[in-house]
Amino acid sequence: MRYLPRKWKFPLLAKELTEQAARKRTYVIRFGYTALLFVATCVLFYGNLSSDETTSVLGRGRPMFNQLVTLQFWGIYLLLPATVCSVISSEKEKDSLCLLMLTTLTPWQIIVQKLFGRLIPMFTFLFISFPLMAIAFSNGGVTSSHMWSGILLLALTCLQVGSFSIACSAFFRTTYEAFAASYLCFLLLCYMIPGMFAPNVFAWAETRALQETVAGSMIMIASICVFLFLARVFLESRAFVPARNYLLELFRLLDRIYTDMNHVTGGIVLTKDVDLLPGTQPVAWRETSKKSLGTVRYLFRVLVLLELPLLWTFQLIRGQIGGTSTEVVSVLLYVLWGISAAMVAMHAAGLVSSERSRQTLDVLLTTPIAARNIILQKFRGVRRLICVLCVPFLNIFLFEKWFKSSYGWDYVFWSSIFVLIYLPLTAWFSMWLGLKIRSQVRATLVSICLIVVWLTLPVAIQYLLAHGFNVEVTGSARYLWIFSPTVVIRGIESGAPTAVGIPSPHWPFYLANAVFYGFLLWLFRHVSLKNADQHLGRIKGAVGLKGSLGNPGDKR
Repeated sequence: MRYLPRKWKFPLLAKELTEQAARKRTYVIRFGYTALLFVATCVLFYGNLSSDETTSVLGRGRPMFNQLVTLQFWGIYLLLPATVCSVISSEKEKDSLCLLMLTTLTPWQIIVQKLFGRLIPMFTFLFISFPLMAIAFSNGGVTSSHMWSGILLLALTCLQVGSFSIACSAFFRTTYEAFAASYLCFLLLCYMIPGMFAPNVFAWAETRALQETVAGSMIMIASICVFLFLARVFLESRAFVPARNYLLELFRLLDRIYTDMNHVTGGIVLTKDVDLLPGTQPVAWRETSKKSLGTVRYLFRVLVLLELPLLWTFQLIRGQIGGTSTEVVSVLLYVLWGISAAMVAMHAAGLVSSERSRQTLDVLLTTPIAARNIILQKFRGVRRLICVLCVPFLNIFLFEKWFKSSYGWDYVFWSSIFVLIYLPLTAWFSMWLGLKIRSQVRATLVSICLIVVWLTLPVAIQYLLAHGFNVEVTGSARYLWIFSPTVVIRGIESGAPTAVGIPSPHWPFYLANAVFYGFLLWLFRHVSLKNADQHLGRIKGAVGLKGSLGNPGDKR
């Protein structure tokens, strides 16, 4: 680009691509995406390519091509928003957007160059799939128009998802908010406007010419233009918006509502704010007295928000005449698992990484507190949050045991055991990632993504084996599903563990799962505490008062 005319130079795009090329994770992600794409595609192609007669596979290229394109659609929807949502919001968080806007670059140039700095790597992922498309095309059944329609819709999907994510990045102040909006708001828009959803357009265009596909894609093209225009508007109008703590604002709104309602009860106060002194555990005092998810008052608000839908649902089910169905309660349980895991992971992953982001970790390390005690005291708020989240879980378990005669105390026992193992495991795993990864946003996103992948991996493997190889896992191999938290939770909640692959008697397999994940819980906690000095950046043994300002009994 050095020899191009000035008007054709793209300095911001060159900077983005150069920085990505210098990062190790760029090549790790590229290799991982390529490996997953080729493995998943080959598994899906296996049923068509494994025939003994060569002529029998001719004409079967259309379903192979459709599966490949659909797989890439979901790859774009899952991967691209996470990479684009931080391009503008990260500049706001580092207070460098103002410097970028002082340059000779126009707002449109900033938006377009930032966007293509993330789209070009995604386009390389699409180019990687061309050999697989050639395999599907060579098996027959795929017309030229259908193939070019698939390629066109994949490119439009990249532009659509990228432009929407960069609009969210320009609108929101933090990467957390942009990340959540990039997924949730886009999903809502696709539900409201089906023509924006590329798989729907691809299914409609399967028997149509390329010109008709272009005409049917006008909603996607129009949405791209609208999203880019909004990103351009938000870049200037939302450039210097101050940071807002939406969780704290929600709690304050609830405080006002509860205060107004409290006039009816005569002004009864359940929890009073007491300014306790930090004593010998100043870090724990700060986590439990000054943080939104650590104080008793705000944790009680969280408990009320979680309990009200449950109590309302219990009353509705209890009032049904002759009704014994608790499917709604099971759905609420799965939703509660998702909310609890996300809250614990986000809170634990940001304990140390947030101190690095705010440049307060160095100040904390100057105190005569051992690194191990720093981690344990910072974890005190997470432990309080886990205790609060256990209350709605226990209410669901006791209600189902009381309402359904087929559920006994063994259901309550095993369900409670897995709650007491999985939630602390999620916390210590996220804590360990937060110690390893310097960026708070990256630590949170990586922890949530890895947890989601681990939970959905058994379902994905079962789907690929059933639809790709037409293989049903039998014999001793089916016992491997027992080590999946998803399978165990579904088995216990459904009341029919055998239906999800858990043999009878069930309790030995529940015990094996509990021992395995209990060991992982101990391992992540042990590694985090053993290498605490190294993770926090302190020279081992630099603090002579190893137990000072730390309670020796706080090792649990």
